[in-house]
Amino acid sequence: MSVEAPTREEALAKLRQQLQKRLKNGTELIAMPLTTEQHPLAKFAGMFKDDPDFVEVLKIIAENRRKEDKRRKGS
Repeated sequence: MSVEAPTREEALAKLRQQLQKRLKNGTELIAMPLTTEQHPLAKFAGMFKDDPDFVEVLKIIAENRRKEDKRRKGS
């Protein structure tokens, strides 16, 4: 289930309403343990933030994507 609302309190109220409706219709609610394991690639996030050459690499990647998109549209 998901809801959207301007405030946290309103979102929780909407969520509560949806859940109560489902429970009335026979939906079963169970507790489930969840892991908080970090994604294996998360340790690499931001590794190039202080690398002055990386901005140039991003420009090259973007240009290559534009060229590939243009090539695909022309096919």
